[in-house]
Amino acid sequence: MAEIGAEVVRIVHQYPGGGSVELRFFEVRKYQGEIENRIFREIRWVTRQELLGLDFLEADLPLVKNLAAGKVL
Repeated sequence: MAEIGAEVVRIVHQYPGGGSVELRFFEVRKYQGEIENRIFREIRWVTRQELLGLDFLEADLPLVKNLAAGKVL
């Protein structure tokens, strides 16, 4: 069970050759239970400093860089 808070950031990414995706990220202050991985090969908790060493999709990179730099949350 998660307690979902305010929207933190919204990103619209245009892919070369067409197509776009809108990503919305929300604050979660309380969480109980195990993380459920429905899409990715691997999922785990890491520190901000470890984020830039991981492989992210192009659309996720602006947010990941801001998270790692402490600019978001």
